[in-house]
Amino acid sequence: MERKIEWKKVFVALAALFAALALPASAAVGPDVRVMSADFSNALQPGSFANLTLVLENLGVFNCAYKVTTQIQAMSPISIDGFDSRIVETLCKPGNATITFSIKVDPNAQAASYPITLATTYESEYRAAYMTSNTVYARVSGSPSIVAHVTRTSPVTAYPGDDFTLDVAVDNTGAFRADSLTLSLSAEAPLEVRASTATQSAATLQPRASTTETFSLHSPKGAAAKTYQLTLAATYLDENGAWKTVSIPLSVPVSAKAKFETSDGASTSFVDSRNNEVRFKLRNAGTDSALRVKAKLIPSFPFSTQGSVQYVNEMKPGEEKELVFYADVDKEGVPGQYSLDLAVTYENGQGEKFSDTIPVGAKVAYTPFFNSVFLNYWYAWAAVIAVAAYFGFRRLKAKRKQN
Repeated sequence: MERKIEWKKVFVALAALFAALALPASAAVGPDVRVMSADFSNALQPGSFANLTLVLENLGVFNCAYKVTTQIQAMSPISIDGFDSRIVETLCKPGNATITFSIKVDPNAQAASYPITLATTYESEYRAAYMTSNTVYARVSGSPSIVAHVTRTSPVTAYPGDDFTLDVAVDNTGAFRADSLTLSLSAEAPLEVRASTATQSAATLQPRASTTETFSLHSPKGAAAKTYQLTLAATYLDENGAWKTVSIPLSVPVSAKAKFETSDGASTSFVDSRNNEVRFKLRNAGTDSALRVKAKLIPSFPFSTQGSVQYVNEMKPGEEKELVFYADVDKEGVPGQYSLDLAVTYENGQGEKFSDTIPVGAKVAYTPFFNSVFLNYWYAWAAVIAVAAYFGFRRLKAKRKQN
């Protein structure tokens, strides 16, 4: 009977041994290796490196764990720099083990928490295999960073006197979104930013994202040809929910351009007359030469022309030319100062064509008495003189015969 009882004990012991060796093993009956702490050597920023230090400890019922190996796995934008596993041969209670991994953060990472998975495998003294998993979160911090640059002007070249638009690309190169983003553009005088587009909302601009805003500007005719400074004020909520404003310098060139001015007509035209000379001076008051200048007088009542056009091959800045046009004045006209239009077309040195309309004044008066009585009817007076001369000659001839 005693022999049977001993065989039972042997059978129970063998069953327990096989249970201990079975896979997967239970930590309740073996070692249990856990990550007790995880620390980064420095704050994680986009493009930075840090050491991740792990402290391992055996919490199981067995005093020792053998062939302890911890493997680390991360997903973009976190990566492992170097080997992704560390081996601790033996970890016995009550001691612990410290292992370190090198962590790299992608330069384009956004601010967020990213999971890092740790898988630790080990064996008991009976060579039963165990595994525990842990997750560590890598917190990548960052702020919005707003930059901007001019991508296009329309038309491509801005000249004095032009209305033009400016496309500005705004980029968030930071790792955190910019909330409630507003953009305000101001310009160096005398350039003007149209009030309707001076301030614009871009809402939320995500990290590594871009938006393009269009602003309308005006360059007065008297603006100097140079590069003008612009300022873009970007106001937004940062990662802490605090308002922040940054001023971004921009610029836009205004190119040289010819600009024409005229003096009022120096001559006087007469009511009900033909081919009156309308003289005035045309001056290039701009900052660039004008080539192949064509000036056409566009009359209005009481003036009329048969297409008066003047040509000038080149007018340099500051140069002045006297133009002479011929116009008729209607008999219904009354004396006074009248405004006519001068249509000017020209080219610059690059072959770009321009046109402008310039007002010019012309004076109208009644014909002077001498002109109206004698000059305007010279043919009648010539006939009278011829008749008088004819009869005078005949009388003189008759008188000679009598003598």
